[in-house]
Amino acid sequence: MDFGKGCDEVVQYLSLRNDRHPDIRYECLNFAFVVLPRFVKAAVECLSLEDKLIFSLCHAHELKEKPEQFDEGVFDKIFGIAKISTFSLDERTYYEASMKNERDRYAALKCAREEGREEGREDGIGIGRQEAREELLSLLESGVPLADIKQRFGL
Repeated sequence: MDFGKGCDEVVQYLSLRNDRHPDIRYECLNFAFVVLPRFVKAAVECLSLEDKLIFSLCHAHELKEKPEQFDEGVFDKIFGIAKISTFSLDERTYYEASMKNERDRYAALKCAREEGREEGREDGIGIGRQEAREELLSLLESGVPLADIKQRFGL
């Protein structure tokens, strides 16, 4: 992609504009193009988050471990994914099977919890109704006026 004569920037920010009215720009859709081959900084030279991110995109698959100065949490995930990309076919198959098992176990536990909550909610409603009936009968038997019972139960 040609960004213009003499343009050697690594990151290009582009937005939409109206060709008939070049002064009108549309901020609702912007693009950031990163020309990775132009990025030549070493890991120790990467001070900004942007530089670290671009370095990671260029070199994560080549490195044995994450550089020390890349201490932001996002880089743990990036370098973790890069490590998986270096797995052999057998290692990747084993990894994917174990991840599938872990996700299945998580989904089963989550489903069981939700079903348990629903059953517990139904049991709780039933118990609450039974207690209300017993209290109502007790009040009626003890001679409390019907108007007071209605007020107590919001009837």
